[in-house]
Amino acid sequence: MITIDREPERDSLLASAIVERIDVSRPVMTCKLKSMVIDKLITMEADSGDSRAKCVALAKGGKQFLQQMLPEDFRIISNFTEGLK
Repeated sequence: MITIDREPERDSLLASAIVERIDVSRPVMTCKLKSMVIDKLITMEADSGDSRAKCVALAKGGKQFLQQMLPEDFRIISNFTEGLK
């Protein structure tokens, strides 16, 4: 979800682009994406140019989830890296 959120000029990414950026296998990504659709965190639709390709976008629930989780993640990372100095 963060990969999609970090693309401010786009509302969605192709599933294949997400696979390349995260460097996981297609079957693993397909399983995760399907579960996030069920949980209403993302939406998946056929690409207008290629119906075999899937466009993945954050759903309202996914945006809310990230807004709740990211500040806590950044705090944890900051605390961890502070100890490395």
